[in-house]
Amino acid sequence: MSDSAKAVFLSYASQDAEAARRICDALRAAGVEVWFDQSELRGGDAWDQKIRRQIKECALFVPIISVSTQSRAEGYFRLEWRLADQRTHLMGRNRAFIFPVCVDQTPDAGADVPDSFLSVQWTRLPGGETSPAVAERVRMLLGVEAVKQASRSVGADTTRRDTHAPQPAADPKSVAVLAFANLSNDAENEFFSDGISEELINVLVRVPGLKVTARTSAFHFKKKDTPLADIARQLGVAYVVEGSVRKAGERVRITAQLIKAADGFHVWSETFTRDLKDIFAVQDEIAGLVAENLSLKLSAAPRAVREVNPAAYQLFLEGRSAFNREGLDDALRAIECYKQSLAIDPDSALTWAWLAMAYGLAAGSGMQAVDIGNKLAREAAGRAIELDPGLAKGHAALAFVELLYGWDWPLAAAELERALTLAPGEVEALSLQAHLAGCTGRFDRCIALSQQAAALDPFKAWSSLESRTDY
Repeated sequence: MSDSAKAVFLSYASQDAEAARRICDALRAAGVEVWFDQSELRGGDAWDQKIRRQIKECALFVPIISVSTQSRAEGYFRLEWRLADQRTHLMGRNRAFIFPVCVDQTPDAGADVPDSFLSVQWTRLPGGETSPAVAERVRMLLGVEAVKQASRSVGADTTRRDTHAPQPAADPKSVAVLAFANLSNDAENEFFSDGISEELINVLVRVPGLKVTARTSAFHFKKKDTPLADIARQLGVAYVVEGSVRKAGERVRITAQLIKAADGFHVWSETFTRDLKDIFAVQDEIAGLVAENLSLKLSAAPRAVREVNPAAYQLFLEGRSAFNREGLDDALRAIECYKQSLAIDPDSALTWAWLAMAYGLAAGSGMQAVDIGNKLAREAAGRAIELDPGLAKGHAALAFVELLYGWDWPLAAAELERALTLAPGEVEALSLQAHLAGCTGRFDRCIALSQQAAALDPFKAWSSLESRTDY
């Protein structure tokens, strides 16, 4: 190797030698220096020392993960992996060093690999077939470390901002919807008040020109005694919506107020008492009043505002609560809730869309077979779009499935464009666009989209599945 400081180290099990060879050939054809020479794999002290030196000096470590590595409890590749993992502990967290490649459908969740291999998005190259875009991504990592550093700095680091430093003035057309207080007698119904708040966010993202803080960051302050002005400053918004929900049987009472953060002035406040079956109409009404008071209008894109079945909607919100917990079993719990909800109300496009997301998450986390989960997720997303072509979440769900599992990138790109046309502030769609840009080698666009998503969701853990851009 002529310059190990700019070289790639390929680490693989012997059963994956052919896939590793394909990856090596593609990278070398792109001008990348690769340490891969089977003729040198003779064993002995000299070889062991050379391996250790190369891992210590290489610029990028590429572990090749497969069903073969999963099935082998022992192997020299595991020593290589441990050495590479140990080196990461000596590095700054913004350093791009581990570049995991999976050559089959082995899920990352539960994989028998070091933790550092799970902290970045895996690149999936079936059989080792390596596209020019992937080779270019490696070239960029070797030559422009700023790709990872930039995505990290606009992601996790934003939560460590100095709150005493001068902050730029908030966009006057910006708002955060905080978690509404649960005033129901049953404390178990808190997921219901959370769901009402979250769905209000999903309506407001349809307002062109309005910056809406995403759920993760808006709910960060739930049950915390943080002054409203501090919340607004940390989220970078000019206005805050807060309120309460009281549910009794099939009646719901929602109080909401729009507050100007700078002076605490209540711009607008109103109480709505409705039948639960009219909850979608109430959400649209509240969102419309918020937009009107900010001199904006809801998108003219069609949205199916329909009556809901109270029992089905309750199950839908239970599913959303489980999905948001993001635990290994939570996706399966969400799927069960959504299926029960659809058994009652099979024409709910929103439930079908979230079912697609849950199927995709279950497959990606190893809780469900990838081929089965992929098929079910695609069918659910298609059903959502069929029922309501104007539902942004349906298009985003289909893009999610195609981008991460189906690898139909043109279709994913088209669906993301449609989702963002319908809901310009849909942060998950922005995150997926950033991911797609990185996969196709458009790193400037990847960073720009990551910055937009981070501005809408500064407290989001950007290593999560739906927003990883740390290539």
